[in-house]
Amino acid sequence: MNFQYPTPYELHFSKDWLKTYLLSQMVMCGDELKKDKDLAAHFTVIRNCGIVLWGEPIQEVFGEVSRDFYIDSIKGDILNADEEILKNTTYITLNLCRVLAYLQDNKILSKEQGGKWALKNIDDKYHLLIKEALNDYRVMSQVNVKDDVKVSFSKFMMNEIMKLSEK
Repeated sequence: MNFQYPTPYELHFSKDWLKTYLLSQMVMCGDELKKDKDLAAHFTVIRNCGIVLWGEPIQEVFGEVSRDFYIDSIKGDILNADEEILKNTTYITLNLCRVLAYLQDNKILSKEQGGKWALKNIDDKYHLLIKEALNDYRVMSQVNVKDDVKVSFSKFMMNEIMKLSEK
């Protein structure tokens, strides 16, 4: 079967959908919302970084996602990074890291792996932010980095990502 993008689904639920669901349970049943660009990134990361706990091998369950779909999916997740980094610091910080790792070194990484990659590959002045984001990701702690550093990091990373995307 060929991969479809945006990817159709039967049920895709997260805490972000909870408020919408509580207002109208039927919204989850409608066909107009049953496609998601983000699933291309999830499937690609699972295929390359996942671990089978039970069942068939990952390669037999999840097919290849084209490079163009994967790039569109991961870039879509960081479109508003300059604003979002202040509200969702850990998520945006680590996503920026893994997007740059893919575009620069062709590495498909989890959020944690992306943060570790960035500690070896980007300017030291952002290492505290990345370390704090990694710690928060692992143990749900507080990211104690000034907002101007977060915004500076986001602008730097988006600039690097855009330069590499244009190649």
